[in-house]
Amino acid sequence: MTRDHEELIADSAKTTPKAPPSGPTALYHELGQVEATATSADESVTVVAGPGGTIKDIQLTGDAFDLPADELVGTLLNTVHEAATESVRRQAELVDEHTGDRAMPPGSLRGLRPAGEDNRPE
Repeated sequence: MTRDHEELIADSAKTTPKAPPSGPTALYHELGQVEATATSADESVTVVAGPGGTIKDIQLTGDAFDLPADELVGTLLNTVHEAATESVRRQAELVDEHTGDRAMPPGSLRGLRPAGEDNRPE
């Protein structure tokens, strides 16, 4: 293959729009893009959670540092919990949209324990 031909192929790959993913690949891609933001009632703490409820960002205003330590900790934990829960809820909705009737029945995950424990439903 000539150098001109290789460059033409490389340029074509850069400029050819890719089709959006479909099927399981689309679900995987969408799940990886999920984000949820939660802000505390007093707006002193903002948390961004990503896929699986992982915390991506925590922002504190100057007012947050005026709070007593135990109140700041409580505000942080509550806001982290809200963002993480919303992120996981959005992922569950995506799975439901993509799987329809093949999804697990409602409540089938209720009663599960943390990893490492006996995870049979109660």
